[in-house]
Amino acid sequence: MPKPVDFRYEAKAHAYYLKGLRIPSVTQVMTGINDFLGIDPEIMAAAQERGTFVHTATALYDRGALVLEEMEADKALEPYVWAWVKFRDDVLFIPEAIELQVYSLRYRYAGTIDRVGLLRGVRAVMDIKTGASPNLVAALQIAAYQTAYNEQHPSNKAKERWVVQLRSDGTYRLHEYKDPADWSTFLSLLTVYNWRRRFTP
Repeated sequence: MPKPVDFRYEAKAHAYYLKGLRIPSVTQVMTGINDFLGIDPEIMAAAQERGTFVHTATALYDRGALVLEEMEADKALEPYVWAWVKFRDDVLFIPEAIELQVYSLRYRYAGTIDRVGLLRGVRAVMDIKTGASPNLVAALQIAAYQTAYNEQHPSNKAKERWVVQLRSDGTYRLHEYKDPADWSTFLSLLTVYNWRRRFTP
């Protein structure tokens, strides 16, 4: 059994520490990509606010701590949660880990995976998105999550990576990502991030 590694997360600062040193999050490494893709910052901000509620509600549901009929929320947001319930029922998704913090000792980055679980019997890394179809950022994000998770769980690896897109009409769409270039692209961004950090006060 591998020795435990000194890894911690400070929620207030949204900061990850490995062996006492701060390491970047997947999100930090990806900073600037949304600008490159031409995504409106106001749209991004609205999506993040909506996503915070949806992530909290779906996590509570998966932990058995949310009674859907008693859910107190903006009525405009409820359909996203019902979409998650429908997704779980339709494909019999079984969560094994919820909001799981992972790190890569080899590459020195960290992040929080929305879900790891069995999708049609195959272990998968799952990211939850709301609104428009996932962009290229999602592919790189979950490639990074999958690599970190598999590094920590070599005998219990996640073989697939998916995004479940929850929609405002209560439906969902599943998006699978298989391109091996997703990981190499993220690794290139990590290299650039670390290079910039060396020369930025």
